[in-house]
Amino acid sequence: MAVVNRNPLGGLLLVFLATCLPTTSTNGQVSAGTDNDNRWHWDLSLPAWGTSIDGTVSFGGIAEQHIEAPFSDILKNVNLAFVGHVEARRNQFGFGTDVLYAALEADIPTSGPILGQTNPRANVKELIAEGFGFYRLATMGSEPDNLGFADVILGARYSGMKTQIKGDRTSSSDRTFNFVDGLAGVRGYAGFGKSWGARGRADLATFGSDLTWNFEGSLAWRASHRWTIDGGYRYMDIDYDKGEGSERKIFNVKMHGPVFTFRFVI
Repeated sequence: MAVVNRNPLGGLLLVFLATCLPTTSTNGQVSAGTDNDNRWHWDLSLPAWGTSIDGTVSFGGIAEQHIEAPFSDILKNVNLAFVGHVEARRNQFGFGTDVLYAALEADIPTSGPILGQTNPRANVKELIAEGFGFYRLATMGSEPDNLGFADVILGARYSGMKTQIKGDRTSSSDRTFNFVDGLAGVRGYAGFGKSWGARGRADLATFGSDLTWNFEGSLAWRASHRWTIDGGYRYMDIDYDKGEGSERKIFNVKMHGPVFTFRFVI
């Protein structure tokens, strides 16, 4: 889903949290502290995810429709977006939350009108929020200021969508649905020298959806003692098909594209 962090409130939130949270000592690691020192280590991140969307949707008795919004149309398609990530860890255990909200429009390739609309477009508003706990399996590396780690993750992910068909005339009524998945995954970081590293995460989620899988990989650069910049790629595939007849709802969508993350660690 084409996501650009345009909301200035995101930056204000990051500054507020960085100011209000208690400062703990760190060795300047790329991640949110790797020491098991009985202190809280925090990771406050603002990702900017610029994605393409490609998939099939159906709701309210409408036949399955293919929607697409290529990355080249990112600025045209996105109306509003916000992404934020906060996590905390003490020794081997930690918890975190991740929020993504996006409002965008995507073309519906079709040879005829849909709900009486010619040149139809899908207006999609989506909220994806997850809460998770993690356990640090291992910390490794020879560079004290840039150690690697491996974590296992367990949590839940809420997905809520509101979709509307828009055209040259009027717009259809909103169709909404939401679901909650349980998720499990792994993530890790490997440091290279004093300032560089590679980060990755993969998880699977189900129960609400038929299956959702998410993968992200990035290269990290420690710009200063507390600030890092990650650049990489994220891919999320949601497979949702529930109900029958006019109550059937389909949201089988692939979202993928480059992601850049500004991370503040204490």
